[in-house]
Amino acid sequence: MSRKHTAGQMKPRKILFIYANPLSPEKKHLPYGLIWMSQNLHDCDVRIVDAFMEYPADPSAGVRKEIADHSPDLIGIGLRNIDSQTSIELKKGNFSPPDGSFKTIYLMPEIEKLVSCVKASTDGRNIPVIVGGGGFQAAPAAVLKSLGLRYGITGPGEGSFNSFVGHCFNGGPMQEIAGLVEYLGDDSFRETPRRYYPDGFCHFVHLDTIPENLKVNLEQTTVGVKTRYGCPGRCSYCLDPRIEGSTVRYRDMDDIFRQLIEYTKDVRINKIHFTDPEFNMPDLEFSTVILKEIVRRGFDYRFAFSSQFVAAPMTRQFAGLLYKANLRDFGFTIDSVNDDVLRMNGRRCDARTIRENIDICIDNGIFLMINFIVGMYGETRESIEEVIDFCRSYEKAPLQFSFVFGLRIYEQTPLGRMIDGNLGAFSPHVYGKRTFQWLEPCYFSAPRSPYENYLYFHEHLGSQKNVVM
Repeated sequence: MSRKHTAGQMKPRKILFIYANPLSPEKKHLPYGLIWMSQNLHDCDVRIVDAFMEYPADPSAGVRKEIADHSPDLIGIGLRNIDSQTSIELKKGNFSPPDGSFKTIYLMPEIEKLVSCVKASTDGRNIPVIVGGGGFQAAPAAVLKSLGLRYGITGPGEGSFNSFVGHCFNGGPMQEIAGLVEYLGDDSFRETPRRYYPDGFCHFVHLDTIPENLKVNLEQTTVGVKTRYGCPGRCSYCLDPRIEGSTVRYRDMDDIFRQLIEYTKDVRINKIHFTDPEFNMPDLEFSTVILKEIVRRGFDYRFAFSSQFVAAPMTRQFAGLLYKANLRDFGFTIDSVNDDVLRMNGRRCDARTIRENIDICIDNGIFLMINFIVGMYGETRESIEEVIDFCRSYEKAPLQFSFVFGLRIYEQTPLGRMIDGNLGAFSPHVYGKRTFQWLEPCYFSAPRSPYENYLYFHEHLGSQKNVVM
């Protein structure tokens, strides 16, 4: 089903959005960015298709059908990921260097095949094709080069995409489009400055703007609600400050609760995930107001809530409020319990505070899914033993430990810039090859390779019941 926005007697332009996420059939992520942009398009007939979820047997054939049926005037392609971002995908991995130091799921070959089909299906028809999304922003020019496309959008897409549509159909200067990336060939590109959301922004994805062909996922997924935008963190490996900006802008509170009120009307929606970079950053003030309002309105009986947290800040009062609001299990990113490793990777916390805040959450009945990154910048054999001892000390605790081995290198992260500035010094710990904007999976890992670190952890923690390897 497509949605039409019409004004007067003007014939609406037809826009086809293609969500190109090969992990869709397994992860069942709704393409919120594309849905949000379609909601902000006027005088357009918009169709959104999740190619890999709706046509799992042959996504390319599905795209050919959609293009033939919809006859779009413009095509936008959304990329959620370019790889799985984890180095140990022993069963489903399709990408590994010759030395076997890691094995991951690289998504670009499947995406390239899909986009080749798009181009073949529109050949000779002068239909503009543009790409965007979080995966695109990891390596924008390299993605454009790999896909054989000219234009992409970084940063918040709705305003920029509207400007691009206007340029394509009515003319206008491209250099005025915020966050537009233009690939010029020979690894050169041009990018205009991004514009981020202002404070008090509204980001209300209405139920009636979720296409029927995608609503099948509502019962099988956690529906996302954003409360803030931007991340002030300085983690060595993270792209969030690049994608969302480093200044936190808060969403209008009334807008948040209008969205939750509307979602109570659909019985298929029972899990809400706050899709902020971290729910307890930069402080607890804004989140405390949200949680209190959830309890006051009784939404804690209607929804189970979740989000992602960093290890600090956390207080007993806040943890108790999380429990009352039915936000009782969540991802807890601590990365390491060695103070030097934490400091060298931009983490604003120490091992003592991490342990204190874990205990606070446990005492308040919260189930934590604690994530470590093994092999970070500055990691040593001694710091690895500290992580193992720490996990053993919580062997009987009601929580879960999981591990990521090695840091995926991206150009626009502190680690990526450090490595590019002195590749020779870092090369003993770089696994994989340096490609344009680090598009192909490549990992930093110390003191051993990702796979060697995995084997060591599997040997020492693999039998612990609350450890997921």
